[in-house]
Amino acid sequence: MSYPKHSYFKYRPLYADRSGAVPHGLTQSLIESRRLFYATPTSFNDPFDCNLRLHTNDSTDDDWVSYIDALIAKCPSRRNQLTVVKAERLWSTHPEFSDIGLGTRRTIYEESSVLCLAKRPDSIPMFAYYADDHNGIAIELEFSDDEIPCGVPFGNLADPANIYERKIIMGDIEYLPTLPELNYHRLYGRPQLIKSLMFTKFDGWRHEEEFRVFRKGVAASTAEFPATMLKRVIFGARTGSAEIDLVKHWLSHHGYPVILAKVVAAVGRFGLDISDFETFTP
Repeated sequence: MSYPKHSYFKYRPLYADRSGAVPHGLTQSLIESRRLFYATPTSFNDPFDCNLRLHTNDSTDDDWVSYIDALIAKCPSRRNQLTVVKAERLWSTHPEFSDIGLGTRRTIYEESSVLCLAKRPDSIPMFAYYADDHNGIAIELEFSDDEIPCGVPFGNLADPANIYERKIIMGDIEYLPTLPELNYHRLYGRPQLIKSLMFTKFDGWRHEEEFRVFRKGVAASTAEFPATMLKRVIFGARTGSAEIDLVKHWLSHHGYPVILAKVVAAVGRFGLDISDFETFTP
């Protein structure tokens, strides 16, 4: 099965625990109320994901001078103070200058929020990790670059010039076997700063094929999306009629048709096959 270029998938459990007695609140809210949860990066399960630390350990005097000149150009009112810092090379005698990136780190990691989506709906490990060992679902959302369901205004995302300052940044995760560049001076004012801190993960997670929406300075919360974005609900290989009925109940006031599909274990290979079985119209 092929999917549109702008289709993204959210793997979710259907129940709060293995008893199956209590529906999972965030999953129910996503389908029934059309609300996506943007999580704080500090809640992520990977201790490296959104937890890399900027530093100035290997900065040269030239790096410091270039950085301070950039600050003077950006903040002329601080010219006198910054000129003294540069003239006296205070970074070499005041260790606190090495923490220069802490404010940036706080804004990015602690005061912001992230939506994580997958780019494929047939991942065996993703159904295992995030959809209750194949007892849950994958939800297909379709939106273009100018329709991001984020709950805040985001302006022109096609303009690369303002990526460092803008409120919303989205993109694919880059998977690396080693740490990215984290020297604050070499990253300052460049799009790579956000990419290194928010869009880089260890290569062992490559199978996730993650697409991420980052809300800078916006606390963890839900964001509503239009009903037309929800295109398909894909049931895991271990789901049955009770799970299908539960999702139909959540969709009962949706207002737009939603395709229901089912995963089965492929025959003769390691893989998942997905087949649409119904277009549910509330």
